[in-house]
Amino acid sequence: MKSRSRLYVSLCLGGWLLGPAALAQQDPRVVIVKPSAGAKAPAQAKRYWADYASNSIKRSNLDGSNVETLATDTEGPYATTYDPETGYVLWTSSGDELVQMAPANGATGSTITLNSSFEEYFPVIVKGTDLNVAYGVVEGQVVRVTEDKNTGTEKRDVLYTLSSAEDVHGLALTPDGKGLYLGDLQGRMTRKLNLSTLQVTPLVYDNGETCTLCLTSQPTSSTSTKKAAPAPRSSASKEKK
Repeated sequence: MKSRSRLYVSLCLGGWLLGPAALAQQDPRVVIVKPSAGAKAPAQAKRYWADYASNSIKRSNLDGSNVETLATDTEGPYATTYDPETGYVLWTSSGDELVQMAPANGATGSTITLNSSFEEYFPVIVKGTDLNVAYGVVEGQVVRVTEDKNTGTEKRDVLYTLSSAEDVHGLALTPDGKGLYLGDLQGRMTRKLNLSTLQVTPLVYDNGETCTLCLTSQPTSSTSTKKAAPAPRSSASKEKK
């Protein structure tokens, strides 16, 4: 069971399963990262892919030689992408229903599991001493709800307006908490929303091409403040199937 905070409930967050494992098993796509893909790209062009059968992320030279294992601590990986800003390869773990990342330079033992969600509304919760923050997708908008734990006041910010209500499947918070990765309809992280500038940048995916079609939405910023409703007496948790 997953406990839900009052902030969680205020977003009307429910539960939704990630797509079937068959999707991961049939994902043949690779990411090609070239030296021109940013300052943190590998010196030599490499291919990256998710090996579902061995629960690992692998890379090789473009001709398929020199196969290396980039990460092994994952379950049913698929949907690899590359973030030029960080120099990390990202993928979705279908077994754990979460997003993970590792440096593309091949450094071992440095897999990072992100605060991510594939449930309905894709809630990503960050609990603090004085504030709780929830990110989610509601009615075609990426929103942030901030709860002041001392006063019970909630503020809701619209961070980004999508081209359609079903434009995103999955959210993941960057390790530094300064950005949100947005997943496509298959759960592949294809773009990143900067939480300070509210600008969206595409990630590298599918044979080295950037997700140019992802930039069809416009950034939107609006704020509303309201008093939080009392916490419900009944449990707000839902079994994750």
